[in-house]
Amino acid sequence: MPPDASEPANRPEVADARVAVGGRVLVVGDPAGAELEDGSGQAEPRPLTQAIAELETEPEPPQTAAAALERAVDDAEEVTSKTQLALSLFTQIVQGQLDPAAIDSQVQALLELLGRLDREERWKESLELARALAKLLALLQRWLQLLRSLRTALRAAKRLEDLGAQAWALHEQGTLYLAAEKHAQAASLLSEAHDLRYRIGDAHGLQITDRNLQVFCRTMRARLRTRTLRDRLEELLRR
Repeated sequence: MPPDASEPANRPEVADARVAVGGRVLVVGDPAGAELEDGSGQAEPRPLTQAIAELETEPEPPQTAAAALERAVDDAEEVTSKTQLALSLFTQIVQGQLDPAAIDSQVQALLELLGRLDREERWKESLELARALAKLLALLQRWLQLLRSLRTALRAAKRLEDLGAQAWALHEQGTLYLAAEKHAQAASLLSEAHDLRYRIGDAHGLQITDRNLQVFCRTMRARLRTRTLRDRLEELLRR
C-alpha cells in the first residue's frame, strides 16, 4: 500500500546544516533530500538563480565508451573511499571541525572523479558519489556544481532504473528551483518526485517532498493575496 504521509516517519540520525537562500532556509543533511523552510534570512537567491540560468544553457555532456572492466575493478575501492570522504567533509564542517575554505582542492578532485565516472558510464558509482557530494556542495553554496551533479545523478538513476534515486534527484532539483523562485519548474519537479515516492512507498521521502510542496502552496497563496490587494488598491485609486 502507498505510505500514509500524515504519520510521522522515522528520520535517520544525521547532521543538519542550514543555508540561507533568499527569505528561505535550505535544511541539508537528511539522505532523503533537502527541506526548504520559511525564514527571515535576507541572503539573495541571485547566485542560485544565475546558476540555474547557466545550467539551462549547457548541453548534456557527451558520453564516451565505458571503461575497461579491469580499470573499474582496480579503482572501485578508491571511488568508495572518495564517497566516504565527501560525507566526512560535510560532517566535519557542520560540526565546526573544518574550515570550508581549506577543502577547495579536495572538492575539485571529487568533482573531477564524478565527471570521469559519468563519462565512463559507471552509473552506480557516479550515483553514489553524486548523492554524497550533494550535501557538501549545498553547504558550500556551490550552486552550479550542485546542479550539474544532480543532473548526473538523475541520468545515472534512470540508466539504473532506480526509481528511489530518481525521486531523490528530482526532489533536490525541485527544492533548488523553489528556493530560486522558479515556481513552475519547482512544482513540476517536486510533483514528479512526490508521485515516484508515493508509487514506491517511500514514506519518509514523501513527507519531505510534501513539506516542500506545502512551501510552494503557501508561496502561491501569498502571491495571490498580494495581487488581489494590489488590484483592489488600483481600483480605489481609479475612483
